[in-house]
Amino acid sequence: MKRRVLLLCPFAPRSDARHGGAAVLGQTLSYLAEVNSVGVLYLKSEHEPEMDASLVRKCAFAESFSSPDRQRGRAHLCVVAGVLNGRPTWVQSTCSAAFDRRVRDILQCWRPHILQAEFHVMGQYFPAAEESDSVRVLVEHEPGILAIRSRLRLCNGVSKIGMYGNLLAWKKFEPTVLKKAAAVVVFTEADRHHVLSLYPEATVWCIPFGTELPESYSSAGSGRNVVTFVGNYIHYPNIEAAERLLRSIYPGLVKYISNVELQLIGEHPTREMISARGKNVKITGYASDIALCLRDTDVFVAPLSSGGGMRVKMAQAFAHGKAVVATSLAVAGLPVKPNDHYLPAETDDEFVDAIARLLRNEQERAQMGCRARRAVDAGLKWTNCIARYDELYDHLLSTTSLGSHSRTRA
Repeated sequence: MKRRVLLLCPFAPRSDARHGGAAVLGQTLSYLAEVNSVGVLYLKSEHEPEMDASLVRKCAFAESFSSPDRQRGRAHLCVVAGVLNGRPTWVQSTCSAAFDRRVRDILQCWRPHILQAEFHVMGQYFPAAEESDSVRVLVEHEPGILAIRSRLRLCNGVSKIGMYGNLLAWKKFEPTVLKKAAAVVVFTEADRHHVLSLYPEATVWCIPFGTELPESYSSAGSGRNVVTFVGNYIHYPNIEAAERLLRSIYPGLVKYISNVELQLIGEHPTREMISARGKNVKITGYASDIALCLRDTDVFVAPLSSGGGMRVKMAQAFAHGKAVVATSLAVAGLPVKPNDHYLPAETDDEFVDAIARLLRNEQERAQMGCRARRAVDAGLKWTNCIARYDELYDHLLSTTSLGSHSRTRA
């Protein structure tokens, strides 16, 4: 008999998602459903799409619920009061009484073996399982405290005060949710250490997500000196990285190579990004075919300096055989080695030097891109990822009855 797994998601998993979190959810769900009976409850705002039909067909059931509106219908003072009471704004905007009731109904009627909250905010529904036999698993895609710290760095004035209040709320909320989970799944060793710093008794499993390799790719790129960064610019670490490229890295690079084309791909570009658009600075917005954009890329860059989790864009770049210049944070969780699979850089000058080096050497970037593609193919197989989830579920279901859990697992 297949295990029954109930996934709780803050947005619709999709195979064609426009941001990394939904894409990872879609792929994880697709593969989990091959070996488990999977039910999905997810929140959806008015303008967001439902789960795509191909994923729904793989599920035992999939149900959507309207997200509580972040702006209308909630008095500002209520939101502030919630933050002061240890409930960050994202937690409040994903709190639905109807969703909670449905979780409780399914726990009673369907009796899932595993109740899995995707993202920390969905851990607020764990109390529904306190009287059930379901084992609670929390998947920390990106620790909330790390995400809010990156936003603080870009705020000023009154907004910074509000963001600091959110940080304090996350420091209260996140450890509380961790304590309610029988196990916590993270994608990187850095996130494992962060979780254990918040709750040392947590049972933590590091399970990087997988990636799929395209059949066709071009490691050498277009030869037009195209430098690319990809991100959804609602996410503050991506804003920080893109603006760093525009303000310092790109101006430094064109001093050495004048005909460099900078390509910033992704939804919701900031005003600063849009105002920088020009002949050699392309602000594309959402790209429906990321493979086409990466095909012309000569060097993929990721000057990320904040946030947590694994980056889907990095897995995609390596899978497409691209030569990459990145910070150590950007490649966290990926099976790649500096100077073999990518060129490491932390400072602006290091980025300029590394990018210029690769742009001037087509053979080096082609060879490096091919090595990285092979490394990602070997180390990020979805079959290995799902096998680890199987191992986790078996471990929890066997040890729960014994009342014991191992503290951490590699």
